[in-house]
Amino acid sequence: MNKLWITFSLIAGLLCGEAHSQGKLYELDSAKYGPGRVYYKTETEAIFPGGNDRIIDFFKTRFDAGVETDMVSGPKEGFVDALFIVETNGKVKYVEITKHYTNAYDEEMISTILAMPKWQPATINGKPVRSFRTYHFGLDFYGK
Repeated sequence: MNKLWITFSLIAGLLCGEAHSQGKLYELDSAKYGPGRVYYKTETEAIFPGGNDRIIDFFKTRFDAGVETDMVSGPKEGFVDALFIVETNGKVKYVEITKHYTNAYDEEMISTILAMPKWQPATINGKPVRSFRTYHFGLDFYGK
């Protein structure tokens, strides 16, 4: 029987290089993300309660690694990249998978991200703002 080991690697930086290269606060108004501006770059980033180490702990306890039992014919390792919004009240919304792995893992990733506790929101001029966060989750499989 294959044993599944999951390694979560987090890249706290946003994958939206264009927004960073502009050198200014980048904002987006879109019906896709609900009312209000969403910022790619802020003065302070949104922070998961307890920091990045706590995100890893959260995924170890919440992510169901058994969502796919037949990995024999499927990929043995890969990545899921997810984009989501941290609202001004800290709630996570609008999760999108920007790098697909498998449908089952993508759905489990969305479910796990939406189950996150409230974050400390990003700020601009000391006021909370809606912001994009992007994470890169590495999945490695080792047969035993």
